[in-house]
Amino acid sequence: MHERTNTGHLVEIRLAAGADANALAALYRQLTGDARTRVLPARLDALADGARAQVLVCECGGELAGTAWLGFCEDIMYGEQPFAVLENVVVDARWRGRGLGAMLLR
Repeated sequence: MHERTNTGHLVEIRLAAGADANALAALYRQLTGDARTRVLPARLDALADGARAQVLVCECGGELAGTAWLGFCEDIMYGEQPFAVLENVVVDARWRGRGLGAMLLR
């Protein structure tokens, strides 16, 4: 998916891959404040099919500027009505205020 920020930068929203691990770890460190945060490339590659969960990334200005994790769950309370859990939504401090978070949620 391609869009433009409210400042005109071209944005691409896509599924994360193992090559995004270091950039994702840097974003998560902004979210958690924990310098020990790390992302394993093999885990990202294992989720790349998007069937159980999706790690979305937002590329803007040639860099990874945001991310969101979406996990898919099967419900037991209402039969076969699935639902999703959204977590770890973060936009790099340098890119905030340009609509990237809203793009990730769409």
